Amino acid sequence: MIRRNSRNLKLTATLLASLMALGFGQVQTNAQDFVRLEPGDEAYLPNYSLVEQYFPSVDAAVEYANANFNIDIHADFYVTMDENGAYVYYELLEDGEDPEEPEPDPEEPEDNIYVVQSGDYLYGIANQFGISVQDIIDWNDLESDLLQVGQELIVVDPSNGEEPEEPDPDPEEPEDNIYIVQSGDYLYRIANDFGITVDNLIDWNNLESNSLFVGQELIVVDPDDGSEEPDQADPEDIIYVVEAGDYLYRIAAEFGVTVQDIIDWNNLESNALQVGDELIIRQ
Repeated sequence: MIRRNSRNLKLTATLLASLMALGFGQVQTNAQDFVRLEPGDEAYLPNYSLVEQYFPSVDAAVEYANANFNIDIHADFYVTMDENGAYVYYELLEDGEDPEEPEPDPEEPEDNIYVVQSGDYLYGIANQFGISVQDIIDWNDLESDLLQVGQELIVVDPSNGEEPEEPDPDPEEPEDNIYIVQSGDYLYRIANDFGITVDNLIDWNNLESNSLFVGQELIVVDPDDGSEEPDQADPEDIIYVVEAGDYLYRIAAEFGVTVQDIIDWNNLESNALQVGDELIIRQ
């Protein structure tokens, strides 16, 4: 077997001269002297790669081995022969893989973080950092005094002593029965929008005039929800029973009052009348 060292790319002249001197010009060998190594053989090299090719001579095998030697993956090569010819083994580098990079050092905890050590307790940590036990409990939302090794605790006021600002509350939505006066509003338009009368707005909101201002809140729904019974008639009041064909304007004209008077005295929600309705007519 001819071995070639990876540091020396040429077969030594001494070896070739010895082979020639022994009459091996064609490097003829006895097949029993060259046995292909198999797993389990004493001389078997597990870390090798066999070139699946026979060469007619040792020289041809050496030439091939040199030409295809790769220093990045090959440590050495061997040339040997059997009855079929010469063949080549490449010994592979055991350290062919790139060395693993060492794991980075664990990160140092931030200045405001303390990592609990064996034997630590809240009072000792608080005393060490010049803070109170309650500070540690509050800043870390602790539910008890129990600590665990490796637990991270905030030991510097996260707010830097500033009180957190309370978010502004959402503006309250106006109630359904409240209307907020907008620019350009006037009583008649608001009354018309809500299907009520100007007098309703004045009465429900105790207005002393028709003047409005932006942002003013007005009640636009009967605060009694229509549940209030009509005023009880005084003995001198007239009770008029609606007949077919009646309407408020005709009844008001008949008794010398206004339509709004009849509406207010009877808490009417509309001008519609039904036959048989009883209306208070005050004198």
